[in-house]
Formats: sequence, structure tokens, C-alpha cells
Amino acid sequence: MTFRHVLHCDILKRIEFNGALEILFEGALAARDAGDLSGYFTRIAKIHDLNADHVSRGEYDPYIVDWTRIFTPIEEDAWFSIRQLGLQMFPQYTILNYFADFADPWKKLVLECDGKAWHDAAKDAARDQDMQEAGWTVCRIPGKFLVLGEDDPRSSHHIIRDMAGLPCQRVRQEA
Repeated sequence: MTFRHVLHCDILKRIEFNGALEILFEGALAARDAGDLSGYFTRIAKIHDLNADHVSRGEYDPYIVDWTRIFTPIEEDAWFSIRQLGLQMFPQYTILNYFADFADPWKKLVLECDGKAWHDAAKDAARDQDMQEAGWTVCRIPGKFLVLGEDDPRSSHHIIRDMAGLPCQRVRQEA
């Protein structure tokens, strides 16, 4: 078998893999639109299951599907900061019986974006405790911080950066 043949086979496998993920993702969107949240979350979990071999090898591709199609506005803002900061986090990542808004499976970091409509302090505390007992660090950002400008130190961008332990990148502007 030649190098060219091996490369060709690897490319075909990747195309087939990406096609399977996209089919699952389209099925998840259709289930969500039909009000079938169980079907939606089952398909999202399957996407991460299929990608698990790549994750276990330390391979990261945040664009395995077009995640922006499922984000709320505050999740989209957080995703922009995650990508801008170069963090390796997956959206809607399955941990135990939960779906974390964003998670880094290597550092075991979870980022939850709490919008008013979906926030339940008692349920969130139980979720957080379960994930922490499983070795995950959970950071919650209230939705009101997700709409602040990057120059505001309370913004999600700075909270996410601090959560990841990244140094401050702010540039001081002299008056």
C-alpha cells in the first residue's frame, strides 16, 4: 500500500465521519423543532460519542458541526469568546446525565451560561455538585454578563479567560 493510497483512505474515512456527524446534527435539529427534546439530546450525545476517539487522542475540532445553529444568544456570545481565546471546549457536552453548555474534556472544565428563562438555582446546584464529585470544575456565568462589551472587566470574555487560567490580555488605554 502506497502513502498516496493510505492518505486517500484517511481522507475518505474523514469525509464519511463528517457526513455521519452532519446527518446526526440535522436529525437533532429536526427533533428539537418537533418538540422531541429526548431525541434532540440523544443525537447530540451520539455526536460526542462518535467524536470520542478523536478526543481521546487529543485531537480537537470545534467545527465538527455548525454548533451556532443551536445556540441561544448568550451561548453564541460565550462561543465567540471561547474561540477568540483559543480554548478547546465542546458545546452541549455530555457529562454524567447532563449536557454542559460548554466543556473541555481534557482539563475537565465546564462553562454554563445561565439565562433567566433556563436558570433554576436548586437544580443548577445539584448538577454542579454531581459534576464536581466526578472531577469537573464548573463555572457559571449569568446571562447579564454575556452581553457586556469586551472592555468591561465583568464581561463573559474576561470571566471565561480567568476560568481557563489565561493571563490578562487587556491593553490599558491612557486618557
